[in-house]
Amino acid sequence: MMKVLLIPTTEGFGHVSRTLAIIRALEKSGAECHILTDMERAGFLLQNGISQTKIDTSFYGISYVYRRRNGNCNLNMLCTVGKVIAASPFYLKDICSVLYKVLRKERYDLIINDLTLHLSRIPGARVLNIGHYTLFRSLSDIRRMVSDMHCLWYEGIIEPVINLPVTGSHRFWMDLRSGLIDNDLS
Repeated sequence: MMKVLLIPTTEGFGHVSRTLAIIRALEKSGAECHILTDMERAGFLLQNGISQTKIDTSFYGISYVYRRRNGNCNLNMLCTVGKVIAASPFYLKDICSVLYKVLRKERYDLIINDLTLHLSRIPGARVLNIGHYTLFRSLSDIRRMVSDMHCLWYEGIIEPVINLPVTGSHRFWMDLRSGLIDNDLS
């Protein structure tokens, strides 16, 4: 039986929702799934019917800082950078915890990382990184990006930086734009 560790990032509930679907598919194939997340996402999983899966809530993960203005929720770059710097000891704890689980305790066959940057490569483990990309396919994509500061920061700067660590690794890419999902796992 294959043992799988799923690590959804602690940013919002989109990643953990995707984990919900992945778990259901893996369990149908007979895989044993474990999840490493925080308390808030664990509560979401339990509310949505994941009770048989082992959930470890000791994960810190990573999150951005947003601010609401005029009904829009925009990324606050300065506070996000400050939060990342302040939280770096927690990221080191996450890495050590995962290494211990993978190399000494659990011996997972596969780790599905969705997408926590500091866990995109784990020595001695097979890691499948779920990443995002935003390729410009038309003039309207470029217009949309430059017309909104949030899109410009996120799609123009943050996403390319996030994607660097997973380049050349096993990965499952998803397009950020609705309706454009790359389902090719090769």
